[in-house]
Amino acid sequence: MKKILLILFLFNVSISNLFAQPTKAEIDKMMKEAKAEIDKMKKDPEMKELMKDMPDMDSMMKIMGRKEVQAELKKMSPGIASTKLPAKNDRLINALPKQVLSRQQLITFLTILHTDLQKRLPVDKVKSAQTIISKLNKNAAQIALVGAIAWYKKAPSEAALLLTYAASQFPDDNTLNNCGAILNLCGLEEKAIPLLKYALANQPTNTTLLNNIGQAYTGLGATDTAMYYFMGCIKQNSSHPDACATVAYIEYEKGNIEKAQQYAEQSLKGGYSSSIAKFYRRIKKDAKLFSLLKNRLSEKKYFDFNGLTFPPIRRNWEQSEEVYAKQQLFIKKIDGLRKQFSLVVNNTTGDTANWKYGPLYTVAQELVSELSTIYTKQWKIIHTDYVNKKIQYGDDHFKEAQALARKFHTQFEEYSALVRADKIKPDVLKRILHQNCLDGVALDNKYFEIQANLIDKYKNAMLEKEIVFYNNMIFLSRLTAGNENDFKSKCAHYSIRLLDAFKSYVDEINDPSHNHPNCTRLDPAKSENSSSPVFDQAKCPINIEAPFGFGKMKLNCSRFEFEVGEGIILTYEKNFGNRESTIAVGIGVASNIPYIEFGAKEQFFIKFDKHNQPIDAGVLWETEFDVKGLATPEIKTGFTIGINSGYNFQPGVLQGILN
Repeated sequence: MKKILLILFLFNVSISNLFAQPTKAEIDKMMKEAKAEIDKMKKDPEMKELMKDMPDMDSMMKIMGRKEVQAELKKMSPGIASTKLPAKNDRLINALPKQVLSRQQLITFLTILHTDLQKRLPVDKVKSAQTIISKLNKNAAQIALVGAIAWYKKAPSEAALLLTYAASQFPDDNTLNNCGAILNLCGLEEKAIPLLKYALANQPTNTTLLNNIGQAYTGLGATDTAMYYFMGCIKQNSSHPDACATVAYIEYEKGNIEKAQQYAEQSLKGGYSSSIAKFYRRIKKDAKLFSLLKNRLSEKKYFDFNGLTFPPIRRNWEQSEEVYAKQQLFIKKIDGLRKQFSLVVNNTTGDTANWKYGPLYTVAQELVSELSTIYTKQWKIIHTDYVNKKIQYGDDHFKEAQALARKFHTQFEEYSALVRADKIKPDVLKRILHQNCLDGVALDNKYFEIQANLIDKYKNAMLEKEIVFYNNMIFLSRLTAGNENDFKSKCAHYSIRLLDAFKSYVDEINDPSHNHPNCTRLDPAKSENSSSPVFDQAKCPINIEAPFGFGKMKLNCSRFEFEVGEGIILTYEKNFGNRESTIAVGIGVASNIPYIEFGAKEQFFIKFDKHNQPIDAGVLWETEFDVKGLATPEIKTGFTIGINSGYNFQPGVLQGILN
C-alpha cells in the first residue's frame, strides 16, 4: 500500500497531527516559526523574484492543463492511500543497505540519486531546478525549504531534485526527513529508507521518522518490518494518525478485524482523514465517529455565554406570568443578536476580492463535511425522540382533558336537573364549576411539568454538542475561508445556528394573561376579587344613580353600570373588583310610578376580562324593583346561563318572597 503522508514540511509535522496537538499554543508556535522563515525569505530580493516565478496551483492548472498535471504526478507518486497493500518487492528490499550509512556514504548515495533523477526527469524540470539552485547561491537550507514549497505547488519533479540536492550538501536530520518523505510520496521508498534510517540513528524516538520508515517498508510490501517501526512510533504516540491508520490496514489484511477497528479508532482520535474514516465505517457497522473526534480540533473556546442565561420553563399556571416575562426578554435578546449576525452575512457573502485558499483548505473542508454529517446524525436522533415525546405528551394531555370535560358535562347535567326539580340548591352548580376549574388547572400543571422535563432533557443532550460543534466550525472556518469577509460570513452563519438552537430550548408560552384560568371568580366562597377594596354598601363613599331620558347610570364602589333604551335595552357594566366588563342587549319592560320603578329584561351578554379579551357569553334574565335616584338597596333577582360560567342564580333581596 502507498500511503500519502500529509507532511507539513515547513515545520516537520503532519497536517493530520496539526489537529491533534494537545494545545493550540504549540500549533501556533510552529505556524509562527514557519511563517517567520518564509517571511525572512520573501524579504530577500532574489527569493522574492524566485517565489514570483514559482507557479501556484491555479496557474499550473492553466499552463499545463489538469490531465498533464495528473500525468506527471502519476509518474512520481502512486496516488491516494488505499487499504490494499502492495505485494512484497523482494528485489528492492534485498538491495537496501544492510547497515546505516556513514555520513560520507550518505552524501555519495544522495549525489548519485540526484544525478539519476536528473537523467530520468524531463529536461525542462531539471533546468528549472538548476535555475532555482543557482539563484539561491546553493544555500542548502533555503533550497530544502523551496523544495517543500515546490511539492505543495504541485511540482513533484522540482521538489525531488531540490531536496535531494539540499540533502547531499547538508544532510541534517530535518532535511533528510523531508527528503525521505518526498521520495516516499514519489514512489521511491527504497531511496527514502537509507536517508530516514540515518536520521533515526540520531533521533531514535522521533515519531515522524519512525512513521516515515514504516510507510516506506509498507510501500515495498515488507509489512512485518514496517510493523516494527510503526509500533515504535505508536509506543511514543498511541494515537499517531498515519502510523495507526496503516497498522489498521495491515491488521485488516491479516484478518484481525478487531485489531483493525482498534487502530482505526486510535488513528481517528489522533487526527481525521477521510480515507481512514471511510475504512472504519466499512469494517464496523455501528461506527460512531463523533466520540472519537469531539474536542480534537480546537481547545480554544470561541463561544462565551457572556452573561446570557436561559429563562425558566413553565411548570405550573402560578408561575406563568413570571416565566413569560423572562422568556420574552430572552427571545428579544436572541432575536437582536440574530439580526446583527444576519447583517454580517448579508454584507460579507459573495465577496471574492483577494480570494485565496490556504494550504490546509482541503483537509479542513473534509473535516467540516465529516463533522457536519456526524452532528446532523446525532441531532436527528435526539431531536426525533424529543419531538415524538412532545407529540405523545400533547395527545395524552388532550385525552385527559376530554375525559375531564365529559365527566364535568355529565355531572353538571345531572345536578342541573335536580336544581330544576327544586331538589337541591343552585349553589351546588357553582361548586361544580369551581371544582372543574381546579381539576383543569391541576391537569395542566401535571403536563406542564412533563413538558418542562422533556425540554430540560433535550437541552442537556444537545447544548454541549452544539457549543463543541460551533467551536470546531469557527476554528475550521479560519482554514477554509477564502478571505477575511468569507471568514466573517462563516462565523456569523454558525452563530445564527447556535442562537436558533438556544431558542429551541425555550417552550415559548403564550401570554398567560389571555388564557390563565381564574378559578377564584368561580369560588362560591369568594364572590369578589380578594384584592379589591371592600366597602359595606351602606358605608360606600360613592353611591350614585342618575336617570335620564330612556336610560340610567349607576356608580358605586363595586361597579359602574350604564343602561339605555326602551323595549330594546343596551347595558354596559364595569366591575371594579375583578375589572371585568359586560355588554348586554335584549328586550325589556318597565312600569313607572313617581319615584318607583319596576322592570324585567332578557338579554344576550358578552363578558370581557381585564385585558378586554372575551371570556364568557350567554343569556341573562333579571327583574328589579328600584327607588329612582338611589343606587341601594337593590331589590332584584335573576339568573345567567353562560358558555363558560354555566348556570348562576342570583336571588338577591327577593329570596324570601320567592321562597
